[in-house]
Amino acid sequence: MQSQKTIDLLTIGNTIVDMEYNISDERLHSLGVEKGAMMLIDAARKNELIEELGPKVHLCNGGSVANSLFVAHHMGLTGHHHGVVGNDDLGTFVMDDYQNQGISASFSDTMVSGDTGCCLVLITPDGERSMLTYLGVSSQFSASTDLTPLVQASRSVFLEGYLVADDACFDTILLPILSTAAAHATSIILTLSDAGLASFFSKRFNNLLNGHIDILFCNHQEALALSGEKTIPNAQTFFEPTVNETVITDGPHGAYIFHKSTSYHVPTSAIQPTDTTGAGDAFAGAYITKRLKGHPIESSATSAHDAARHVISNYGARPSALVDYLKSNAIAHF
Repeated sequence: MQSQKTIDLLTIGNTIVDMEYNISDERLHSLGVEKGAMMLIDAARKNELIEELGPKVHLCNGGSVANSLFVAHHMGLTGHHHGVVGNDDLGTFVMDDYQNQGISASFSDTMVSGDTGCCLVLITPDGERSMLTYLGVSSQFSASTDLTPLVQASRSVFLEGYLVADDACFDTILLPILSTAAAHATSIILTLSDAGLASFFSKRFNNLLNGHIDILFCNHQEALALSGEKTIPNAQTFFEPTVNETVITDGPHGAYIFHKSTSYHVPTSAIQPTDTTGAGDAFAGAYITKRLKGHPIESSATSAHDAARHVISNYGARPSALVDYLKSNAIAHF
């Protein structure tokens, strides 16, 4: 007997706070940060930079699948985010923001002692962003946490690929989540998250893909890294036997989707990007929403392109322009 579904989309992934600072090129250089860098930093470096940068900062909730849920929520899905925060000021910010947005989350149960994950986003006058991420406690999912009730109650679970890099997270994904989902007609959605990750942890990803994934999201580089192929058409032969629906985004070239031996190419309108951070997350959130509401693949991808475009043409993964767009009459057809 199928469980009653009270959650449309359950997301499980890292909970990160974006800390945005506007600084000059000279200041960036004096901090010893390479312009345009994207790197992981430790607690000491994080604390040093926050001290140097001062109190003038803009905070915004982030995290890949959490960003997708943000979009899905504003498009009308009932969602819930399962992530980990620390017992610090950023953790309080995260919980307050989710409550204000009306998005359900597990933070009251998952909060642990330590630092909430954050990303220091250093923005120079030309709009370029240098991003330094401190994971903090964001990947400290407890093996004792029983996700069974949440998975049973969800129509779909969206898993973040970054979790495969952690042994405990990987075991948590494979054992209770996949088996519970299969037993209760809950679909599984996965994002590969990063090309280097897909290549280094290819064996783990292939274990997940082996008949467990209903929708897979990846970009062009991630698809080729995991498949070992050199072109998207060749990658189709890799993903098709094990994944029900594969969505490959390719920037200005649009999206390629493989579903039940049929391939689709849904183009997009090329624009001059202001900031591409979170564009893939917005695409996934909009695409999932449309598909869960019963829309066909091509119109779902077209709407997903529209959502991503509103991220690309503004700063940050959750710009106010995106929210205004999602709430406007212009997308009432969602």
